[in-house]
Amino acid sequence: MSGIFGKIKQRFRQITGKMDQYQEAITFAEAGETEYARELIQEAKVKEESVKTIQKECIDMLDLSFDESDLDEIVKDGAASLDREYADGVIESLDLFAEILGYCAPPKAFKIGHHNIIGALTKKESGEIIFGPMVIYSIIHNTLKLIDQQIGSFDKEKMEFVHQVASGKEKASAEGPDVFQYLKEMALLRMT
Repeated sequence: MSGIFGKIKQRFRQITGKMDQYQEAITFAEAGETEYARELIQEAKVKEESVKTIQKECIDMLDLSFDESDLDEIVKDGAASLDREYADGVIESLDLFAEILGYCAPPKAFKIGHHNIIGALTKKESGEIIFGPMVIYSIIHNTLKLIDQQIGSFDKEKMEFVHQVASGKEKASAEGPDVFQYLKEMALLRMT
């Protein structure tokens, strides 16, 4: 693996002066040395393409497959982080599940301060945003909650319900480590 990073570092060193080359090309072009300016620009473009090629090769070499045991590890790590009140660990586990499930950060209407929220996002032809199921993690209170339903951005009563669940005034569909288990089950459904 270190060989790959060595190659990447070497290629990046080669292009560090790319902006300088463009500036130099502009200066020569302004001075009437257009042929030399073209050569400098062409050289910079070749270096840029080399970086893109190396980047693609590195990404192609990554094994991004996962199985149930990988999901179990994410659940275990997330639950342990939640138990230890380690917010970064909880968020990392949520981010992994978000990537697997195609969940995203909430649109503006669903954001709540000091909460990390992920969920499924769709948009109706009417322009209404549908968000859910959603997972709400309170960074301050170290609470993890699930709302296992889709909520439209035009439904003010349901939007208030989301805030009530986040504040603990309404019951969530699942809470704590059970939320990680739910995410695992959803990921397994996607695998089949």
